[in-house]
Amino acid sequence: MATRGEVSPLLPLHSAAESIRQPPQQEETPGIRAHWLSRVTFSWLGPLLVQGAAQPLQAENLWALEPEDDTARVTNTLREAVNNADNKNQSLWVPIRQAFGFNMYVAGACKFVGDCSGFVGPICINALIKYVEDPKVAMFSASHYGYILSGTLFAASVLQTLCLHQHHHLVIREAIRVRSALTMLVYEKSLKLSSQAKSTLGSGRILNMATIDTNRILELFYVIHYSWAAPVQLIIGMLLLVHYLGPASFAGVIIMVILLPTSAALSSQAAKTSKKMLECSDKRLKFLTELFQHIRVVKFYAWESEMLEQVDKIRGKELSYLKKMIIWNAYGRVILQAGPVLVSFGTFAAYSYVQNEPLTADKAFTAITLFSIFRLPLMVLPQVFSLMFQANVSIKRLESFLYLEGHQRSSTSLSASFISDPSFEIRHATFKWSNEGRKMTDEATKEAVKVTLPAQLSNVTVSIPKGKLTLVVGAVGSGKSTLLATLLGELQPEYGVVRIPSRYVSYAAQTPYLINASVQDNILFGAPLDTARLHRVIKSCELEKELVRLPNGFQSEIGENGVTLSGGQKQRVSIARAVYSKDQELYVFDDSLSALDVHVATRVFNQCFNEATDGLLAGRTRVLSTHSLQFAHLADWIIVMDNMKVAEMGTFEDLTQVTLSGKFATLLKSFQRAEEKKTTDANSDDQSGNLNMIRSKSRSSSSVDGDAAGGTGVLIQDEEKAEGNLSWSVYSSYFVSCGAISTVGALALLIATQISSVSTDLWLTNWTSNKPTGVNLTFYLSIYAYLGLSTIVLGFVGDLCCRYAGLSASKQMHYRLLRHVIKGTMRFFDTTPVGRILNRFSNDMNTIDQKLNNAIAQFVTMLLALLTILWEILSRVATLG
Repeated sequence: MATRGEVSPLLPLHSAAESIRQPPQQEETPGIRAHWLSRVTFSWLGPLLVQGAAQPLQAENLWALEPEDDTARVTNTLREAVNNADNKNQSLWVPIRQAFGFNMYVAGACKFVGDCSGFVGPICINALIKYVEDPKVAMFSASHYGYILSGTLFAASVLQTLCLHQHHHLVIREAIRVRSALTMLVYEKSLKLSSQAKSTLGSGRILNMATIDTNRILELFYVIHYSWAAPVQLIIGMLLLVHYLGPASFAGVIIMVILLPTSAALSSQAAKTSKKMLECSDKRLKFLTELFQHIRVVKFYAWESEMLEQVDKIRGKELSYLKKMIIWNAYGRVILQAGPVLVSFGTFAAYSYVQNEPLTADKAFTAITLFSIFRLPLMVLPQVFSLMFQANVSIKRLESFLYLEGHQRSSTSLSASFISDPSFEIRHATFKWSNEGRKMTDEATKEAVKVTLPAQLSNVTVSIPKGKLTLVVGAVGSGKSTLLATLLGELQPEYGVVRIPSRYVSYAAQTPYLINASVQDNILFGAPLDTARLHRVIKSCELEKELVRLPNGFQSEIGENGVTLSGGQKQRVSIARAVYSKDQELYVFDDSLSALDVHVATRVFNQCFNEATDGLLAGRTRVLSTHSLQFAHLADWIIVMDNMKVAEMGTFEDLTQVTLSGKFATLLKSFQRAEEKKTTDANSDDQSGNLNMIRSKSRSSSSVDGDAAGGTGVLIQDEEKAEGNLSWSVYSSYFVSCGAISTVGALALLIATQISSVSTDLWLTNWTSNKPTGVNLTFYLSIYAYLGLSTIVLGFVGDLCCRYAGLSASKQMHYRLLRHVIKGTMRFFDTTPVGRILNRFSNDMNTIDQKLNNAIAQFVTMLLALLTILWEILSRVATLG
């Protein structure tokens, strides 16, 4: 066995840098040194695209991020903007704009130039049609006029493409920066909240804020410039329409003025429904988090059916709100699809009847080109309004969370002390659990919290001597842990005086907190590696023999929450982490010896806490709570808790000599009687004791040896992701979940929509060629209206069928996923982090609920539109041939 300060060959150590998984070294991105033309055209990405086409890209194939994109850097930028806010009641949008506004303004300028370039097309098309019909209209040399117009059209298209893609690049980059910064701030804030606040909020709500809410802000950033660019496009387009078609264009203006507020109102309703849906999602994730964290208990009591019923009930309510949101969004898309049709119909009808002029090809197709430009802003505006409302809901949720007050420590100086130079002191203070988090809950939750709040500490006066060992004793439920919570800032004083001179506290919780990492990482917890100190800590905490049994010693993975360790081993690792922390002025241990056998607890106490035996923490301020009094005579100061109050306080001699009827004396007598009974029972139950020892060793052996198959010491593997093209089974599984009737029906309706849309364009061509008047004009206009109306109705029904099919798939996939997971073996839960499971039910399920069916609908619509365009081109070419 290694002596103090020596390195045992059985316990291999890695440096802190080696023990924590480091990302592979990456080359500097070529984009930093690329010349301006390469940056404008993104040609510097060429080699990466070629490599990605040849093989799946891995992390090591990617270049390093530019310094401006570093997560720590963008987080610091946003944190400073939030902290420097003059008014904490101001919107979170203000610091976001201050931190990330510059590039967004540059993106806005690119967007403006690109959109303006888009209007060169209709002007050139009008001139080209006129030139083809009558070459005499050429403004200069007829032989070159057509080439000049074509070249101008090409140059404007190139400029538009370059500017708009620079805009897309900038907004996407800033969106990712904002999401990264907000996600980090959410996690940072969650670490600063009191335990009561976190319990009230629930991990599901915090997870939703870090994933769904930040994603909504990211999505808004993608289209934020359309909020002003779309109206500008519509205004410029209408001015051109007035120029070409005269006053008849105002009919289209009136229709757009009616459509836009309607679209905004529909988006508002969708956002309200989305807020309610998010509340259900929070509740579902909170329930699932508790379910998977306590899955062992659920399986022991065979409660799976009851748990599934509860989750299905919450999920059903969530899907009902999702269904309502689908309907509101469908109405919004109807406005989008109807917009260009109604505007063109109103404009052409007014032009033909009011101005009584024939509709010529140059005017009709120039108008059609302008209407096609209108399509994008009219399509995006409802989505922008919807995303703005949804993002504002998310921003308010994040504001209420990020602006919550964290731990506060009082540093009030006291004029006199009843202990000279105390490390911690309270005078006539009453503590209550923090109200943080209850501000963010609904009324029903608030009432539940009021009922379940723990009792508070009333009129507490205590002092803890500096550099000494203080024992907090009392019966179970007497308030020991609550008193220790005041040291950690978990409880805020309602009144009274508190002094905590330092925020540097090392803490070992009553329930050990262990992460899915090696033993070494769990002890260091990010601290620098001091080999000699670490071995002293390991020996003092009685972990040497345990580590020798592990397959890889220090580097053996212990699983999430230490599933491969026994209760005593977990507690000793937790004690070792707290003891290893250097230069802490206060060390707090909440009943940390209760899970240890008596002889092991005695050795750990002497080697870590006892100053007489030169324990590792000798000379430090140590606070240890316990309901056992076996070490009371070794403590320098004792605080006796009873019924959430400080009953007595003093040295062991003072508490045992002053009175024999005091609370401590009573506890001591009860402890002595219990110890005598244990001794008697031990003498009569040797066989039972030996059996328990065998069982304990068996559990310890199974927990140690059963985890590392093949002797690798790695319990939880990295998450695997499929590479390459998706198999057809994935697509078939999704479409089967959608339902065959819904899928076929939606596809048929979308095809009918495209046929109706093409028929509308063909009818307009026929109209402009024949130049009808009188009764014939009414006939042509009526057919045009009927075709346009059929396009709108078919598109609406087809879109709704597609969304309902996706809703059915969401319901089925969540239903099956939940049952597959909950039926998993304990081996599965021991080797799969809860966070990884929850990601499937949060971010991934949100993608299936809201994004996947939308993407499929857009893909099918665009594919059908492309096929119809190709068909039109080929048919025209065949006619000309």
